Amino acid sequence: MKDMFVDYPFETKEYKDFCTFKEIHESRYIYGFDSSKLPFENLIEQNTMLFIQLLLRRSYCTYQAIDNAIACKNFIQLVLSVRSHFELTGSIGYLSNNLKNYFNGKTSIEKMDNLLGSLNLGFKPKTVEHPYESINVITMIDTADRILNEQIGSVKNILRDSYNWLSEFCHPNSLGLIFLVDKCNDRQVIFKDNVFGEKEFKILGYALISFIWFFSFYDEIYDLIRNKKNMPNIIEVSCT
Repeated sequence: MKDMFVDYPFETKEYKDFCTFKEIHESRYIYGFDSSKLPFENLIEQNTMLFIQLLLRRSYCTYQAIDNAIACKNFIQLVLSVRSHFELTGSIGYLSNNLKNYFNGKTSIEKMDNLLGSLNLGFKPKTVEHPYESINVITMIDTADRILNEQIGSVKNILRDSYNWLSEFCHPNSLGLIFLVDKCNDRQVIFKDNVFGEKEFKILGYALISFIWFFSFYDEIYDLIRNKKNMPNIIEVSCT
């Protein structure tokens, strides 16, 4: 795949830092879990583990999409993939905030159970077949930002601001179209094909922001539930 691109992106610090997240994903993978002996009246830890492992796998799929976009010089694929990862980081940050409230006694088990239902099974519009309504992604990103605002004193709303900026490239308007124009003067417009140079490659920096905080929230959640009595048994390898 690298032969399809000039050499410089693969030798940059940004790309090498990005590649470390492959191993970081894999280090947190589990084969599955067994909750057959847990009481049905409290499945908070089970459903939390389900959600963060599903997010982890989707995060890795997004990692692969970003890497493929760089190799194929596809700017739109890159920016769409990076933007989508911020939604994962927002959702896991949203869960982290609510889970801490639950364990601190600020949220009832019923409310926490319904929230996990919306995270794992959310759907719009809510129907008989889909009884849980999905949570607005901006709501989740803003909640995650409120947590980070307390941790990053000099930077505010890093997730929402990044998401909004990336969104401008994803929509068919100014930033989402202008990169395909080579020249525009004297009423003459010259188009160019999909371009991917150093300026476009810098979008990868936003991916690093999202991946860093995604795993910060992931590890925080896992530490919260790992020693709870209703934590399901982890299956590390296939039993077959």
